[in-house]
Amino acid sequence: PPPGVKVYLCKDDSYTFTQSPKRGATCAENGGVKQWIAG
Repeated sequence: PPPGVKVYLCKDDSYTFTQSPKRGATCAENGGVKQWIAG
């Protein structure tokens, strides 16, 4: 991913990419974050 983009593995094994975790893109709709990948 581009610099500054954080990557999360969600508990349903989907991925979420976000530039600002505070904006809610933290797998909330997918059961929560299982693992933080990069960013």
